Amino acid sequence: MTERRWVSRAGTVAAGIGLLTVLAAACLGGLVDGPDANEQVGAPFLAPGSGMPLGTDGIGRDVWTRLLHGGGRILLVAVAATAVTVLVSIALAVFSALLGGRSGERVVRMVDMVGVIPGLLLMLLFGTGFPHNDMAVAVAIALVSVPYSTRVPRAAVRRVVNSGFVEVSRSRGDSWWQTIKHDLLPNLVAPLATETGLRLTGSLHLASTAGFLGLGQGPPNANWGRMVQENVEGMFLNPWGVIAPATVLVVAIVSINVLTDDLSRVLRSRR
Repeated sequence: MTERRWVSRAGTVAAGIGLLTVLAAACLGGLVDGPDANEQVGAPFLAPGSGMPLGTDGIGRDVWTRLLHGGGRILLVAVAATAVTVLVSIALAVFSALLGGRSGERVVRMVDMVGVIPGLLLMLLFGTGFPHNDMAVAVAIALVSVPYSTRVPRAAVRRVVNSGFVEVSRSRGDSWWQTIKHDLLPNLVAPLATETGLRLTGSLHLASTAGFLGLGQGPPNANWGRMVQENVEGMFLNPWGVIAPATVLVVAIVSINVLTDDLSRVLRSRR
């Protein structure tokens, strides 16, 4: 048991370090002195060398510099999409659960109808309808995620509603807002922590896919997802143009999953 706890703590520490490193690269990378991210500094697909630790991409731009500049926007899109998803999901979950009966089921069925639309198609529609617009990509990701994210908080809210807390709260004269604030939301903390982590990783994956497809803010702006697409043709000449952004994305997603699991475990134990 002690060895298992040590391994778990080591994994948590490693995940925390990995996520902090990715966040530092994404948020502070643009402040590092060096060539402009869009400046051609050499021939295409040069191997790593002096002053260029990751070589050059297909146009001759420094891969390291573009890696430092390519994460801020993609993380911002993922966080914005996750925030919208979680807020809308909570609102729909609480509304449908309190409404109850067939009316509540109709709300859920309407949300499920949106989930039938393929996520990639929805992103392409928004991305091409609003070109070079990261907000459109974030909205599309949120629309894709809401139908799946609503089920978890709704199940938690229904458990509270069926336990009788809502009836007691209403019988003593509490308003609906007081009932939601004191009886419903506290019981959503643990499941929402897990769901938020899952939605964040899913949003990060979809935001990377959007960048790979050229959606959102277009070239020549650096984007981790777009860097993979731009450099895949020169994989055998300089693989770091693909490996570096892909590795950063994998580290971010795995770290968020590990930390989310640990946070959820702590919250459940405290409850």
